[in-house]
Amino acid sequence: TTIFALLVSLSCVSAYRRYYPNYYYPSCRDTVANCKTLQSYSWCYNYRNYMMKSCRKTCGWCPKVTSTCIDRHQNCWSWARKEACRRNWQYMRTNCARSCGYCQQVVHGKWGSWSVFSRCSATCGGGIQVRYRQCNKPAPKNGGRTCPGAPKQTINCNTQPCNKAVDGNWGAWGPYTSCSKTCGTGSKTKTRRCSNPAPQHGRMTCVSASQYTTACNLRDCVTVVDGQWGSWSLTSCSVTCGSGVQTRLRRCDSPPPKNGGKACVGKSREQTVCTRTSCPKVIDGQWSAWGRWSTCTRSCNGGFKTRYRNCDNPSPSIDGQYCQGLEAEKISCNTRRCKVKMPLPPFTCGKSTLSRIVGGSVGKTTDWPWQAGLKRGNDDKIFCGGSLINREWVITAAHCIYRLEPSRTGCVAPEPRLRVILGEFDVDNIEGHEVTRDVAQVCMHPKYQHRTLDYDIALLRLADPIMRFNEHVKPVCMPSSSYVTPIGKNCTVTGFGRVGENSNLSKTLLQATIPIKRLDYCKKQYPLKLVTNRMICAGYEGGNIDSCKGDSGGPFVCKDGYNYVLTGAVSWGVGCARAGNPGLYANIRYFMTWIQTTMKTT
Repeated sequence: TTIFALLVSLSCVSAYRRYYPNYYYPSCRDTVANCKTLQSYSWCYNYRNYMMKSCRKTCGWCPKVTSTCIDRHQNCWSWARKEACRRNWQYMRTNCARSCGYCQQVVHGKWGSWSVFSRCSATCGGGIQVRYRQCNKPAPKNGGRTCPGAPKQTINCNTQPCNKAVDGNWGAWGPYTSCSKTCGTGSKTKTRRCSNPAPQHGRMTCVSASQYTTACNLRDCVTVVDGQWGSWSLTSCSVTCGSGVQTRLRRCDSPPPKNGGKACVGKSREQTVCTRTSCPKVIDGQWSAWGRWSTCTRSCNGGFKTRYRNCDNPSPSIDGQYCQGLEAEKISCNTRRCKVKMPLPPFTCGKSTLSRIVGGSVGKTTDWPWQAGLKRGNDDKIFCGGSLINREWVITAAHCIYRLEPSRTGCVAPEPRLRVILGEFDVDNIEGHEVTRDVAQVCMHPKYQHRTLDYDIALLRLADPIMRFNEHVKPVCMPSSSYVTPIGKNCTVTGFGRVGENSNLSKTLLQATIPIKRLDYCKKQYPLKLVTNRMICAGYEGGNIDSCKGDSGGPFVCKDGYNYVLTGAVSWGVGCARAGNPGLYANIRYFMTWIQTTMKTT
């Protein structure tokens, strides 16, 4: 084909040059087969000497085609110069550059790189992944072939079967964090995870918060406070006459040191010399004359009688010496043998005809037949009370006895002319059932303390026993070892004491009912450890009813069934019937062992 085209071209050039010497035509290699469109050139037929057949093949003019010929032959020679067409006046200028055409390179298309596969269209049960490529490396050009194959590629993915969907659920709370503050109010937090189980296959996650915060307070924030001294308090002079010492005190309590604060600086105690009036002359005591002998303690089988003298002639001054020698003498009496008597009839204790007293009421003559009164000599004034507990013994308060301290030898002779009256109701009148006995012996509890009134109990032995009891004179029942003080129960106190704190002694026997309170109540009302477990606390918080001076030693009885039991003996208190100051009574049950031993061995 190439050789044929070359021969045609050479013949065409030869013919053109022969008939058209002015036309310069470079090597033309077009063939009729490659001619697309040609306008009809009639001038080719006007030259008879030109072979029409050869002309068409040589210049590629296709009959019956009038459109422009666009040469796309790869082997087409380029025009040497475009001016050649311009020099050919017979050649159509508009087609000159197109008749043999400018040669353009044909480019075949090639694929670019594949893109990354897309995400799988399903997480389980089978999905697809897709990737793409473009025919642009290079793209087809100038009639080149397009890329072979498909621009899209698909593969299968996640072909495993789908599991059961699971909703999320909270796990257990973790521990709290440390408090955000070391003192005062802070916060602490605890967390939990959505892992019990975790949500699976698109199901719901846990609902509500994963954290919980609450307030915390490890301790209150404190402020360091340095101590400051309070005001000075001044004590009285250590002596009543002459030169002594006066002390002033202060406390580190205004305010006291707190939270590591500094203590007060300086002394808490200072002393100065104080001077009172001149002391009187020191006087040593001297004995007075002996008194009369007392009644014999027994009418037969041997008793004793006693006489006393007082250290008051003169009495010793504060710094003087007490009288030397004995204040009492004792001799035997009535040593003859007693005649045989019929045994005494039995008696029942604690029986009353009832189905120091402030605010109390007047009782009957037979209401409290064990009530005893203490008198001195011929004085009709009852200065203390007591309780008859059997034929020979009366129990009273130790502070009613003249001696300030108990005897080291146990029971001793009483002070001169100490008497006990029983069956008394009206001091100013004699009803005929009163019984009076001298006191043969006084037995104070060996641990009695007259400053604190602890162990405030004493026994009085009558010089003559009570041979027969009646409704006016009979003993009270004593508590057993298992007796329990009835806290909260209303019990009765009786006596001839003052009817008011600033009043005179009562002329008649008074009675009052007051409740027994817990001992802790009295301990709070009376500081300085004056209240002990050997005492009973009784009274009203508002006052108004109480025992008073003159009732000391008298009975405080509680009803136990049909009988009255001697629960306490009037001991002490602050004032009489004051609000918040209940009365204190010696707890008889506590002293039962000492009472029984003393009565048995004396």
